[in-house]
Amino acid sequence: MVNTYEVPDDKTFCPFLFPIQYAKAMQRENYNAQLSDQNYKNDLKIISKEVNRPFIILFDEGNIFAKSRVHLEKLRNIFMNTPGFMLVLTGTSDLFPVMDEVFSPIIRQFKKINVREFQNVSESEDCIKKPLEKLGLKIEDLLNKTYIKEIHDLSGGRPYEIQLICHFLFRRLQKKRAKQMKLDLNVLEDVRRELETSQDITIRPVLQKIRKLRRKQFSAINLLCACDGQAAFDQLWGLEYLFYNDKRWTKESLYNELLFLENEGILLINNNLIKFIWR
Repeated sequence: MVNTYEVPDDKTFCPFLFPIQYAKAMQRENYNAQLSDQNYKNDLKIISKEVNRPFIILFDEGNIFAKSRVHLEKLRNIFMNTPGFMLVLTGTSDLFPVMDEVFSPIIRQFKKINVREFQNVSESEDCIKKPLEKLGLKIEDLLNKTYIKEIHDLSGGRPYEIQLICHFLFRRLQKKRAKQMKLDLNVLEDVRRELETSQDITIRPVLQKIRKLRRKQFSAINLLCACDGQAAFDQLWGLEYLFYNDKRWTKESLYNELLFLENEGILLINNNLIKFIWR
């Protein structure tokens, strides 16, 4: 009935009200029909009574609900007073403000569990390695160890983005466009375009800070990150002075920009080595 929009004459096999109501509305092309919350609840109670077991209903990609308050309200109206059902929603933090408004507050009906991004490179390595091992492949044959840390830094340890990067890298192998899973500008551009279809990547903290920089500070980042994580300030300044003398920078002015960028959380100085903060 839900797929064909046709209600058979003999309805003894169907004890549910929602499929009948939905099919009749679609049959008449009444796409704005108000489907009864009570009918949903009656159908759920029938299922619960028949099976006589508790149900857990899982909603992945719950951020879709953040864009549709009406659906969140329907979830609330149907399930909050219907015994025997538990809802589990997964999503990123932008789901919570809307849920707080609808369920006012969310904490009364839901237990909020924050799952943070991977903190250690070894965790990101496992995320990369395990899918390859399931295919009978060895990560050592496909991906240089140095790229694992770069993938961790680029993704900020977010599992979805790690898998997205690896998807594009592995696809290049499958299409014989590369012999190894090697990061380059084309791969990063593919990842950026894909991310932009599902989220506003410009709201990330480091990108918001960078957008506020002056042209001269962009030039400083370009120089200071030329050997990202592999060179100290004195080494970078030595190369700058060798090629350009002090036409573009003085040592003092460049060092002041380094301190500013470090204070802004854009660059990190670790064991004197300068590194860009991707998160």
